[in-house]
Amino acid sequence: MKFYSYDYMKSRINITDWLQLTIFVGLAILIGLAIWFYYHRNKDSKYRELAIIGIICFFILAGTRWQDAQAKQAALSQYSGASHLMEQVAEDLGTKPELLYLNTEAAADGGIIKSGDRYYRTIIDREGHYILEEMAVQLPKIELVEVCLLYTSDAADE
Repeated sequence: MKFYSYDYMKSRINITDWLQLTIFVGLAILIGLAIWFYYHRNKDSKYRELAIIGIICFFILAGTRWQDAQAKQAALSQYSGASHLMEQVAEDLGTKPELLYLNTEAAADGGIIKSGDRYYRTIIDREGHYILEEMAVQLPKIELVEVCLLYTSDAADE
């Protein structure tokens, strides 16, 4: 069973897709230069066509990344909820959130929190309130997932 650390949850919230941002900025600069050359070089059609191609590429990239951005937002919401739950539980247990581990990447009903050598099952209602139920784990095969500073994709989870 995998348990994810508080620091792991917080690091997942802060991940940014810099490559995508770089491509969009590069295309915006290309479009701007093409339009500038078009108006300052006697309206040469090759610059107009370059601007049109850049605009089309920009919209194609934006369209293909829209669904991915929505999926990432949903995942970030889950990580944020999980880290918030761990902060609340740490406060109630009188410990630091960095010492807690959660067995899911989302704050889900029935999730198991590991604090030292004790395990708690969470029961969460619709309003965000929770109950901790201490439990005994028989023959645990525990894998603790910590923060990976060079995290680039979900391949590190496997």
